[in-house]
Amino acid sequence: MILGIACFSEYLSKFFRRPPLLNKDKANEMTQKDWVCDITKAKTLLGFEPRVSLLEGARLTFEWYKKTGYDIRKW
Repeated sequence: MILGIACFSEYLSKFFRRPPLLNKDKANEMTQKDWVCDITKAKTLLGFEPRVSLLEGARLTFEWYKKTGYDIRKW
């Protein structure tokens, strides 16, 4: 389904002469079975401890986008 959306997004981007919000390459990357993020190695080897949780970081990022009026459609 996501690949179909990406194809449609690429088609529309040509029609509107803007970069696609989602393309086929990004869709393929997003749908890989074994794609994971794990900070265990950074914690173990470097003593890394995140200052904010993933959920809090996502919320802060979203709030920044709203506050600044940043529009990803202009990419």
